[in-house]
Amino acid sequence: MWVFESFFVFNMGLMGIICLFYVFLATDLHLLSLAGMLSVLIDRKSIGHFPILSDYCLYQSEFITVICLVARLARECTLSPAVESGDYAMASNVQSLSPPEAWKLVQEDQRVVLIDVRSSMEFLFVGHPRGSVHVPWIDAPEWIVNPNFVTEVRKVMLGGVGMGIHSSDAPVVLICRSGKRSLEAGKLLIENDFTEVYNIVEGFEGELDDSHHRSTLGGWRFHQLPWEQC
Repeated sequence: MWVFESFFVFNMGLMGIICLFYVFLATDLHLLSLAGMLSVLIDRKSIGHFPILSDYCLYQSEFITVICLVARLARECTLSPAVESGDYAMASNVQSLSPPEAWKLVQEDQRVVLIDVRSSMEFLFVGHPRGSVHVPWIDAPEWIVNPNFVTEVRKVMLGGVGMGIHSSDAPVVLICRSGKRSLEAGKLLIENDFTEVYNIVEGFEGELDDSHHRSTLGGWRFHQLPWEQC
């Protein structure tokens, strides 16, 4: 009887070591197969010396396989949320900035590209932030979403407007009239592998006030930031 007890304690300890190894070090299912094979080899050797243990050994290899699968699931549940809530989540959202925050970012980081996505008429006659590049999201005469928007932004990032300091992974700051069109444009850029995209939430003119006037509640001009007009 002491032989059975010794063998049982030895095998349970071995299973524990295998499972711990699998939880902390396994990177794919090959280690699961290795664990199962090791268990079967031990069982075969045990059966040859102790036939009375055959029933125990029949279930032992299945048991260790189940334990390893549970360990694998626990490992994935522990690690996956950290990855998803870290870099991936950060890269999958358009980040928001107020006009003063956006201007500060432009001043502090020379890689930043400030893009005005309003129509040509708005950009020229209403005015635009100083140093901004015009890439319309919707423009005359069709007044439909620009099918070449992403391509045109990439050209800007690669120095298409004489800004050789910028690179394809430089921060992109978008502005429109009140932050709505620029948000949609930013989402499209994120979908096309841009990693750092910001939206100026108040836009250039801000929302309408009770008298249906803009630039009185918020916006680039409201905060008296540098702007130009043709």
